[in-house]
This record gives sequence, C-alpha cells and structure tokens, in this order.
Amino acid sequence: MYSAYCVVAPDGTTRLAVFFDGFEDNDDAQLFLKMLMAPYESPHYYDESDTVH
Repeated sequence: MYSAYCVVAPDGTTRLAVFFDGFEDNDDAQLFLKMLMAPYESPHYYDESDTVH
C-alpha cells in the first residue's frame, strides 16, 4: 500500500513524496529503497536513508 503527495518546494518547483507501507522490517524497506533508487544514483555513491523506518 502507498500514498503520494505533491508539494511545492521553497524554490517554486514541485516535489513528490511517496510513502510505502507493508515492509516486514527496516532491512526489507532499505533493500526496496536501494533497488528503487539504483537507476538514479551513481554506482560509486551509496548513502543510507535515515527516513525509512
């Protein structure tokens, strides 16, 4: 299950926030986030998110 919200950022651009639910644990959520963001991140850079619980 998920919910999504569009918000206007201070610089006038629009941002998308998506909240996913239903992960078994934090490791499961982190793995999903890593796979989701892999196409957009450099293969030499990985920064753990501290917003996924």
